[in-house]
This record gives sequence, structure tokens and C-alpha cells, in this order.
Amino acid sequence: MALFHFTADQIKRSEGQSVVASAAYRSGEKLYSDYYGEDSDYTRKKGVICSEILLPSHTPREFADRETLWNAVEHAEHGKKAQLAYSFEISLQNEFSLEENIALARKFLLDNFVSRGMTVDVAFHEKETEEGGTPIPSGDTFSYLDGNLEDEYYREGIYMGYRYFDTFAKEVRYPFGFGLSYTEFALRSGTPVQKGAWVELPVTVTNTGKVSGREVVQAYVSAPRGSFAKEAQRLATFAKTPELAPGAVCEVTLRVRLEDCASYDTAASRWVLEEGDYLLRVGRHSRDLTAAAVLRMSRTQVLMQCQPCCTPPAELEELAPPETLPAFAADGAPVVEIETGCLSARTVVYGDPEVEESPLVRRTLDRLTPAQQAELLRGGELQRVPAGTHEIHGAGGKTSTALLQEGIPNLVMADGPAGVNIVNRVCITPDGTPKAVDIPERYNWGALAASLKARMCKDDGSDGVVVHRYATAWPVELLLAQTWDVDLLRAVGDAVGTEMEKFGVSVWLAPGMNLHRNPLGGRCFEYYSEDPFLTGTLAAALVGGVQSHPGCAACVKHFCCNDSEDNRNGISANVSERALRELYLKGFEIVVRDAAPRTLMSSYNRINRVYTANNHDLLTHIPRCEWGFAGLVMTDWNSCNERAGNPEDCAPAGNDLVMPGSAYDLAQILQAIETGSLPAKTLRRSAARVLALLEYSGRLK
Repeated sequence: MALFHFTADQIKRSEGQSVVASAAYRSGEKLYSDYYGEDSDYTRKKGVICSEILLPSHTPREFADRETLWNAVEHAEHGKKAQLAYSFEISLQNEFSLEENIALARKFLLDNFVSRGMTVDVAFHEKETEEGGTPIPSGDTFSYLDGNLEDEYYREGIYMGYRYFDTFAKEVRYPFGFGLSYTEFALRSGTPVQKGAWVELPVTVTNTGKVSGREVVQAYVSAPRGSFAKEAQRLATFAKTPELAPGAVCEVTLRVRLEDCASYDTAASRWVLEEGDYLLRVGRHSRDLTAAAVLRMSRTQVLMQCQPCCTPPAELEELAPPETLPAFAADGAPVVEIETGCLSARTVVYGDPEVEESPLVRRTLDRLTPAQQAELLRGGELQRVPAGTHEIHGAGGKTSTALLQEGIPNLVMADGPAGVNIVNRVCITPDGTPKAVDIPERYNWGALAASLKARMCKDDGSDGVVVHRYATAWPVELLLAQTWDVDLLRAVGDAVGTEMEKFGVSVWLAPGMNLHRNPLGGRCFEYYSEDPFLTGTLAAALVGGVQSHPGCAACVKHFCCNDSEDNRNGISANVSERALRELYLKGFEIVVRDAAPRTLMSSYNRINRVYTANNHDLLTHIPRCEWGFAGLVMTDWNSCNERAGNPEDCAPAGNDLVMPGSAYDLAQILQAIETGSLPAKTLRRSAARVLALLEYSGRLK
């Protein structure tokens, strides 16, 4: 039995209409009743493998590419009896109504599957809309929905998530920051005080209910409209109470960093606090707020003078701001006249910051040839394990193993973000070498499984002592963020660091920090929030916990706008500079500012048509020149290859390490050295950052 479940929606375009269809196919199993007639997400059912097929525009009666769909399904049917889920778009002509479109799509499926001896059941459901539109600005254009997997246009600009709903006064079912509790709390704001670049606001919290509980006190700031549009409000800070018994009272202090209230003026390329009143409101979520303070700027204050970076394509058109913003009353809230003397402007000096080489790093580099330095710019390859390699089975990657004979060891990186990801059983052979006993499920297929089995030990103890290595499976960021608990995130990071020390892992490839721009984002589960302040604050706590352990480094990722898994190695996130800076980079900026992560991972996608790993503005001008990031930047795994980013362009952009490393990467880097497109100074700079990480880890001595 196969079920094809459609969500159909007419999208009017100049060339015609389309039926957006998502279909699920379950091979060799009975049709579960809960699949039928519901708008279920089949890709989240157990064992489901996802695949996307985009059928090109064509006359509906032809369905010229039907073989593409059938061949994929037939392969699964006669293979491992796997479950498959398909998403595909069938573009149709204007002459057909939606009902005719659906009838044609149904006929296509029935003709091409029933004729092959399969039983097919088809269900169609029209997509719900709001006032003829979509619930969120990207609702009908995200990823494959507009038929374009090369360009993703962030047309909502700064109005993303609750900033859209609150600015355009849209009704919501669950406001941002909303949470249930078994008890009730009363909040009373005290007198706000400016302390340097901060404003502190005491809030008294009383448990007025009948059971114990904790409350999250949230503060949102509304900036003056000024010379350019602003969102209605944004999260400025928050604090979580300890557990309060019924009737118990505590005081929390909300600390608002004034620079977190600033906006980016694209026309002048600067971060600015414009003249006017900044209304600070306090409550339990974004729709339950009471005025607590008015922060009055008597004059406009420039905080940072920048230069244009990551220029968007000319055809990007953003959502226009509303003519009027929701009116939030100050209600007699106390006024704080902001003293701007502590908010001096900084003019950024752009360029390629030099690396401060330690004596050990300098001595090591001085004895290496350019070709040997080039080896440091690529990872140690997943399958290449020469004698003397520091190897932890199941870990995601390692630095170069090509210079072991030169006295330069490698370090190991383990994937996250739900814990230290390694295999849980190894065999210690008589010569002390660890070998794997089990194959991780994600690698247990085809030629890869055969290759791994040839290098494995038996689990009966005949090849050595079998050792169990269990790491904690932590909740992913999506769940951790729902706690709004900075101390808890720091404790989780501390526990991860403890396990890294125990297993010999130097770099934890986490946390993930992209924003929940659209709930269809394939990796939302491993990102914190739609809000950059909450994301950055919680990630900084996690990173701080990890790096409180000497030699342990966190790797914040995926930098940035890794928001779609469809064509993730090719899609271009086309976004305005202001939205990029205020939303999609802001969380990373906060974690760099507050926790100084040792490493940063560039993403698969392009930003404004430039691959992130090859983007000098993104990897050098913004994090290094503007934020002061001094660590190492690495690529995501296989984001540079013959069909994606260029490994030879990584170091000039500020991406020091190409992961997981391959012969192709090295060949391209060596060729760039020979032609002069990779200067010796640039080569040494990236190599120095790799060696600095090795020294920090304690591996290089």
C-alpha cells in the first residue's frame, strides 16, 4: 500500500500556476490510519528517508519526468524495503483550475503506480491561508515551495518571527516567550539605573499560586522610529528565578546592554542608537508586558562605524514596514536619561588581522615548507589513519595526520550538538591501539560498511579488551532553549567538557546557532530560537561551560543562514545587510563577545551568491575586524569540492581549515600556492591558527 498525501496550493506567477505537492510512500507495510486524512509530517515518522524531486515546468498531460519519480520508488521497493518521503512540485498552465490540477496529479499517480502493480491511496488537502496570504512572510516561498532551489530571498527583512507578528499586529496562538506553569506569579518592577553601558532594573517576583515553580522574567525594548523603520519590539534581556514556594518572593535584576538596543543604519553603514525614547517593558512573554522604564537618548549615538559587507543582489525586495506601529503606552514608567559618555563610537579598521604566534607556533612554522604548511589547511580525512594517529572511533573528524613524522600531532573533533558523538564500544588491542567493535548506524550501509568491517575487532574479546564508552545524550538546542535557563546551559557545557577530557576529544562541533526563520527548516531542532538574543545568550553559556575545561574547544555553527536543507550546498541566502547583521549574525556576535569560542564553522550555503567558506566579508571583516574573533574558522564537512565552494579560496577568505580533508583539497591549495593566488603570508596565517588550536588543546608540545 502506498499513500500519496498532498498539500495543494495555487501560487500565481507570471508563467502560470502550480500545485505544491508533498507525497509519502511506505513500502511493504500496511497503511496506518493516522497517516490518512491528516496533514502529517511523514519525514518525522520512524525510519523515513527524505528525498526531493522537482519536476520541471511542462504541459500537465505529458508529465515528462514521471520516470524520475518511479525509478526512485522502484529502487526502494526492490531494495531494502525502506520508507521514502517525496516532495515535488508540478507546474501547470493557467488554463487549468486548482480542481483540474488536482485531478491531473491524481491521474498521474494512479496511472504510474497502479499500472506497476501497486495499490495507491491519494488524499488532497488545501493549504490554510490567512486573509488570502500566508501565516508568515516566507510561508509560500521557503525552500522548494516557490520552485527555486538556487535562490532563497529573505524578503521579510528584519520582520522575522515574532518581530513580524508583533510589528504587524497579527494575532497569534502562542506568543514568543510563552510558557505554561502549574502556578501563577506576580511581577513588580523597581527603579531602573544606568551603570555604564548597561541599565539595571530590579524586578520583584512573587509566587501567588499553590505549588512551587520558577518564572522567566522577560524585557522587551521598543526603539524610536527615527530616520529608518524599526520592529515594534525585540527581546532585550531576561532572567529566571530560582524555585519559589507558594507565597515566596525573590528579586531578579534585569541587565540591558545598551548596544543590544541599537539598530544598523544601512545607508550610513553604522550601528546607532537614535535620539528618542526606548520603551522597556517587562512581563512573561511578548504579549504580556508592562512598561517598566523609558531609556531616553538626548542625541543620536553612533556605536560602530562599519563598511558595507555582503551586499545583497539588486533584485531583493523586502517587506515594507507598516505605516504605523502598535502603540505601547509608557504608563508613567520612570525615565532614565542615558549618559552617552560611556558609549563612544568605534571606527572599524578592515583588513586581515595578523595572528599573534606563540614561540612554539613560530618555531614549528619556521621549520615547515610551504607544502607542509598547506597540509595543515585540510583535515586528516575520515578514512586515512596512519600509524601514530590520535583516533577516536565515531568522532566526526580530525586535523591533519600528514605531519606526524614532523612531530605535529592531530587533534580529534566530535560532532554534537546532542552530546559527544562517538561509538560506545571499542577494543583495545594487545599493542594498545583502539579499534571499533560496532558500526554506527548512519555508516552501516554499502561499501562504507564493508570497508569499516574489515578494520574492526570482534566483540568476543579474542582481539583485545572490549571497553564501553558511553557519552550523555543531551536534549538538543531547541529543547534546551525552552528552559530560558542560562545556568542550566552552562552546566550542560561543563558536563560536555568533562566527557571531552575523558575521551580525548579536543573540539566539540556545537552549538548550532542558526535561527528558526521558518518551521520547515531541516535543522531547526538543533538550533535554539527565532530570536538572536536568546540564541546568543544561551549559546554563550554552553560554550563557557565547555571551555572552562583547559584544552577543550567549542565550535559554533553554521555561520550562517544555513536555513534550508534542500540544495544546501548550492542555495543562496539572499538577505539584506541589515537583516543579516541584526538577526542572522547577531547571535554569533553575542557568543563571540561573551564567551570567545575557539572555533567557528562556516556553512554549506551561499550568502548573496558567495559561498560562506569563500566569503571574505563574512569570515574576516565581520567576525575578526568588527567583533574581535581570534580563533580558527573551519568549513562544514564537504562544503568545498568540485561542485561547491573552492578549497583554495578558503584561507584568503579567512576560513583556515577545510574539513574533513581530501586529496582534492590539498591539490587545489598547492596549485594556488604555485600560481600565487594563495600568498605565503596568508598560508602562514591560517596554518598558525591551526597550530594555535593544537597548542591550546595540549596536543602540540
